[in-house]
Amino acid sequence: MMSVKISKVEAFPVKYQEPNDSMAWRYLTFVRITASDGTVGWGEAITQFPGSTKGTAAIIEDLADVIIGKDPLHNLGIWRDIRKQTWWYTYRGGLGHFALSAIDIALWDLRGKITGQSLIEMIGKRDSQEVTEIPVLASTHVFNANLDVEVERHARYVKEGYLGFKIGMGKRGDARVGYELERDVNFVRDLRQAAGPDAWIMMDRGQSLNWTFEDAVKRVSAWEEYGLKWVEEPFEPWEYEQFKRLRNHTKVLIAGSEREWDYRG
Repeated sequence: MMSVKISKVEAFPVKYQEPNDSMAWRYLTFVRITASDGTVGWGEAITQFPGSTKGTAAIIEDLADVIIGKDPLHNLGIWRDIRKQTWWYTYRGGLGHFALSAIDIALWDLRGKITGQSLIEMIGKRDSQEVTEIPVLASTHVFNANLDVEVERHARYVKEGYLGFKIGMGKRGDARVGYELERDVNFVRDLRQAAGPDAWIMMDRGQSLNWTFEDAVKRVSAWEEYGLKWVEEPFEPWEYEQFKRLRNHTKVLIAGSEREWDYRG
């Protein structure tokens, strides 16, 4: 039987209005990788802006020659080949990593469809138990100036089976979460009361919010009383000393490095 090979790599830049961000325009880059037997794998990267989306699509199209003709079951080897090919413009970041991410997802998808395996089966399970469900978190923004409406909405996610939710602050809309300390603290208090004692609650400082160290300490310390699971990027990624100082003031988990691109971050 003839072995299956990758026959086509295509990039699809997409523009759409995001309901989870007050219908702001968002930009994605999809990748479709087709095998010689007709099997198709899809991947995507959140390229976010028009220029970065166009650039990512161009890089993907340029990398097609590295991918076409390869065995789709050797996806890890193809990933390494791409890293070697893009050494000049993917060191520690850049548009090349958007392209690599989208291609990587498409390759895993293609391999899974060819082999009939789920991603968890291909990567390797920790035990022999059958997996029937995987815990999921809701990643959201808040829009309504009436935060009671937002509290009710997020409590409903938990009732629907979500493990909890992460709320992005400083976003478009009328909610204005992240700007007023007392209002922010009361919001998390009400979320805890409505979602129950076991729900994960996470708060993510938006890039538009410029908190001082004192702002962060006051918020996180108050939120800790209501069982905040983690706070995400309370400071800009390069403000290492601020992260370290905050660690001394709270037991809440502190997430960061969203804009880092690989394990060296």
